[in-house]
Amino acid sequence: MNNELQTRKNSQTNDSFWRKLLTIALLIVFVWLCFTSGRMFLTYREAKKNRIFAENQKIQVEADISELHKKIDQVKTGDGIEEHIREKYPFVKQGERVLVITNDDTQKPVAKKTFWQKVKDFF
Repeated sequence: MNNELQTRKNSQTNDSFWRKLLTIALLIVFVWLCFTSGRMFLTYREAKKNRIFAENQKIQVEADISELHKKIDQVKTGDGIEEHIREKYPFVKQGERVLVITNDDTQKPVAKKTFWQKVKDFF
């Protein structure tokens, strides 16, 4: 009887050890899964931002391409060629005059006074 009691204690101690070990192992797996899931979520969010940015760029590029096609079609006509030459080169027809309008930037910029100049002007 004493031998049976000791065998039960050993088996209970043995079972308790394996339960603790299994609990620790499951806890480690759970923590690892949480971190992995978190990294996957962050990667997903970054990929979603990149996809939206790429789609916006695609729309912009398509708009630029259509605008360039319109300009090409316009330049293919005689009026378009003349307009392009007039914009790029100082080209005028006989009897026309060119009027050049410029901004009057003759005003001199006011120099900022230093701290010591302000103190000197104060006294």
